Amino acid sequence: MVLYLSSCWRTNGSLPLCLLEDERFFTSLPAGGRMVLYLSSCWRTKGSLPLFLLEDEWFFTSLPAGGPMVLYLSSCWRTNGSLPLFLLEDERFFTSLPAGGRMVLYLSSCWRTNGSLPLFLLEDEWFFTSLSAGGRMVLYLSSCWRTNGSLPVCLLEDEWFFTSLPARGRMVLYLSSCWRTNGSLPLFLLEDEWLFTSLPAGGRMVLYLSSCWRTNGSLPLFLLEDEWFFTSLPAGGRMVLYLSACWRTNGSLPLFLLEDEWFFTSLPAGGRIVLYLSSCWRTNGSLSLFLLEDEWFFTSLPAGGRMVLYLSSCWRTNGSLPLCLLEDKWFFTSLPAGGRIVLNLSSCWRTNGSLPLFLLEDEWFFTSPPAGGRMVLYLSVCWRTNGSLPLFLLEDEWFFTSLSAGGRMVLYLSSCWRTNGSLPLFLLEDEWFFTSLPAGGRMVLHLSSCWRTNGSLPLCLLEDEWFFTSLSAGGRMVLYLSSCWRTNGSLPLCLLEDEWFFTSLSAGGTACWFQP
Repeated sequence: MVLYLSSCWRTNGSLPLCLLEDERFFTSLPAGGRMVLYLSSCWRTKGSLPLFLLEDEWFFTSLPAGGPMVLYLSSCWRTNGSLPLFLLEDERFFTSLPAGGRMVLYLSSCWRTNGSLPLFLLEDEWFFTSLSAGGRMVLYLSSCWRTNGSLPVCLLEDEWFFTSLPARGRMVLYLSSCWRTNGSLPLFLLEDEWLFTSLPAGGRMVLYLSSCWRTNGSLPLFLLEDEWFFTSLPAGGRMVLYLSACWRTNGSLPLFLLEDEWFFTSLPAGGRIVLYLSSCWRTNGSLSLFLLEDEWFFTSLPAGGRMVLYLSSCWRTNGSLPLCLLEDKWFFTSLPAGGRIVLNLSSCWRTNGSLPLFLLEDEWFFTSPPAGGRMVLYLSVCWRTNGSLPLFLLEDEWFFTSLSAGGRMVLYLSSCWRTNGSLPLFLLEDEWFFTSLPAGGRMVLHLSSCWRTNGSLPLCLLEDEWFFTSLSAGGRMVLYLSSCWRTNGSLPLCLLEDEWFFTSLSAGGTACWFQP
């Protein structure tokens, strides 16, 4: 694919993810296919963060006068086929790599004082050195760190200190403790008033939360590994969670977004977890997130509770985890014969064993599936008028029918859609229209002429055998993908900005991207 905001961009067949903001300028690639990025001196001053997935053989050179960032990456950087992720904020400075292709990061003394968090995916052979005067973070990673091909995520807050690695190349975290001794890294969204203490016998982790934990309306995120133990809180604490020692032994991690007024009790016989939610659960309009594993049991709520969910012990045995964003006014009843889950709002839901992802808005209605176990979704006429976007992970054998009067979206998917086991992702905005598939199960997307003028970006994970046709009058985008596009099993991610234009593919399946 070729991109002209001004340059021949991404010539090696894989696609980076760019959240591109005004005041950025891309110049053409230098010799050897490397990319040069120049950012204006006022880059990133308005409080939002750009996202880059950077591929090997790229080079970022220093900025023009006043520019905040300098980044040099060695030509051998990122040769193992996976991509690092950066959320870069102004007032940061990246210096050239030291011997051995390692990266040095210097952060200004005022780093991370504005209450938002940067995100790093750190690769082996990187070194972060201590900050200049007033700096908050010191992180040393051993050269053998991250050799198993997967990447840890760190959400780092000011007032943290990372010290050099102890014997065997493990990482030491002081806030307080010897942290993550089994070689994999958890993900934390860390709030003030948290305290981490050193691990008890057996390498388990103890977390104490202050009595004011999670009273400010935002949610912490945990990726919890087996052999962890969370003990009850000090006076006034909100949460008590005990996990059995054998919890999460299959190598994948559950995800929790925990809200105050939740209570976790110790596990019953068989290592299952019991969750009690207060009667006022999920009444404030925000959504909780669960990754639920087999062998879990959720029991009914106390008086006034919103949700009752029973999962059979054989639920989720295929090694992947469902994701549910649950809103108040839902009711889950116990499983019918065969271990399927029943959802009332209305219907027998997801009968093929995998689970979709929903960001659910009021005024949605789910009806029971028609013959063949397909699902029908009806959206009220006022669907998606409030400027936020729903998220769908759509599985084959689903059918969405057109809306009632005034509806925004019509989507038909062929029964053979998405048969290779991976799922496309859509962030759908009002004024989009999906039409039925043409011959061969391909999808046609028409966007209204006013598409993407409000400064926010849609997200598309596009699979091979899809075709996007040109827009109706005034349309912004034309994208054709060859039938052989995306044959390596992974999906590109596009964050598309208004005033971009996609033209049809040239011979060989190359796309062109022009800025007016």
